[in-house]
Amino acid sequence: MPKLEVNLDNLLSLIPQIKTVEELEELLPIAKAEFDGLDEEKGVINVELNDTNRPDLWSAAGLARLLRGYLTGKYRDYDKEWSQLVNEKDENKYIITKKDTKQYRPFVAAFLADFEIKNEDLLVELIQTQEKIASVFGKKRERISMGLYNAELIEFPITYGMYNPEEIKFAPLQFEEELSLKEILEKHPTGVEYAHIINKWPKYPVLMDAKQRPLSLVPIINSNDLGRIDIGSKYLLIEATGTSFEHTNLAVNVFAADIEDMGGKIYPVTIRYEHDASPENEVVLPYSFNYVHKASKNELVKLLGIELNNTQIKELLTKMGYFVSSRGEKFTVRVPSYRRDIMHTVDLVEDIAIAYGYDNFKEVPLESYTIGQAKPIQAAIDAIRDLMIGLGYMEVFTYVLSNEDDCKTKMRSEEPIVKIKNVMSQSFSVLRNSMLPVLFKIESENTGTKYPHRIFEVGEIVKLRENKPVTIVSLGIINIGQSVNLSNTMSDIWALLSTTGVEYELKETNDSRFMEGRCANVVVNGKIVGTVGEFHPEVLSNWGLGLPAAGGEIFITDLVEAAKQLS
Repeated sequence: MPKLEVNLDNLLSLIPQIKTVEELEELLPIAKAEFDGLDEEKGVINVELNDTNRPDLWSAAGLARLLRGYLTGKYRDYDKEWSQLVNEKDENKYIITKKDTKQYRPFVAAFLADFEIKNEDLLVELIQTQEKIASVFGKKRERISMGLYNAELIEFPITYGMYNPEEIKFAPLQFEEELSLKEILEKHPTGVEYAHIINKWPKYPVLMDAKQRPLSLVPIINSNDLGRIDIGSKYLLIEATGTSFEHTNLAVNVFAADIEDMGGKIYPVTIRYEHDASPENEVVLPYSFNYVHKASKNELVKLLGIELNNTQIKELLTKMGYFVSSRGEKFTVRVPSYRRDIMHTVDLVEDIAIAYGYDNFKEVPLESYTIGQAKPIQAAIDAIRDLMIGLGYMEVFTYVLSNEDDCKTKMRSEEPIVKIKNVMSQSFSVLRNSMLPVLFKIESENTGTKYPHRIFEVGEIVKLRENKPVTIVSLGIINIGQSVNLSNTMSDIWALLSTTGVEYELKETNDSRFMEGRCANVVVNGKIVGTVGEFHPEVLSNWGLGLPAAGGEIFITDLVEAAKQLS
């Protein structure tokens, strides 16, 4: 979970309604945060945040915005302000995103700000926010990275494109010596730390100003000339690059709101895309998502078990930063564009509960009770897990959420898949329809460890059957190594199936995930309960694996059901 180290005086100056550390500590749960100590000598308060979906709270300004708004019921309408922004200094502030960035790191976002960095504490605060967004929300810069620059030194327009590793040189931050892009990854400490993100690409992403001077090697390090801010810097460029249009724009929106809350003045920057990955050819930042959620009064209060009238609902949601209107018992809730964590009505219900106060909910007696027990299928699951471990396999645990690229493209599969609406991340945009993609993902991230690898997982998958999503429990198996083939893997699968005591047969089949002629369906009582075989070389190549692999999947739910029918 994100942890903040915030100058106490700076934080309290942004919340005039709070005078003491004790008052602050009492209010922190509103932000799902906890007081984690005060360093009186440094004048620094430590705060631990328990929500990784709210990067807008990972700074003194963001935390103060919520607490101040909760106490006053008033928030700035940034979407309205941003829609009216004009660049009074120069209307031609734009960044050109070249076609060659599309398949690597396609998105960029930026804005300009009149904002003087008056002291060391303020400089540290900005850098901390930048790093928190990049490391936590940005998955250690793989998904998002951010850069801060002294805009007075930069000549627009800026170009964002791909360059050969030896093509250009510049001095990275904290270095006086000019290095090539390749040398930066080899010699600069930050380059070494994050080299794995880009060092497999034939070209590296770079931001260049109009005079062809490098601003930064993305997402690694800024230039020591144009990419350094210091105490006294007054005109800033803040940019983000990333793999997701929404997340990249959100990171910049969060920073823009912080700068304005601290007294800065924002100027827009236009992003011009030469590729088609962006939903818009020109994007003006900060970006208004214009996200509106509609819900009925019944939906908003039913789960809470309390009575609230329309005025109370509106007041509670307003205290949490939403802009609310209603007609009858229908509510329209506009979410500010520095937030993208509202996926369902229950997210609004949670914020109503927080604003109402959990301590204000009254205790009620239990009206019924049940005796807990394991599901009937659990005995089979436990037995299969024990057997797989006994056969020398290592159990892994992964997410039920995945993405189309992993489940379909990399697996050479055309099987239908259940997609998620309003996803926060394209990495988790579907419900997995097989255990095999997640097992291969683990293998692709562990190619440096000693082989053979024998892994399995028992978990839920979602299949589309008769055009309806059906959740079933499945066993996925992968055996990968230099001497692995179908025969030595099938001995393990035979041992597994034999211990079930169910009569089964193997019927040869064609499955694009497996090699032709080396694949079979597992059939029990005329029903297919799994597929096993030797994986297709293209599947292995798609996952960056260079050794043969065999395995398959057994649908435990179907196996148990077929066994019942036999008995």
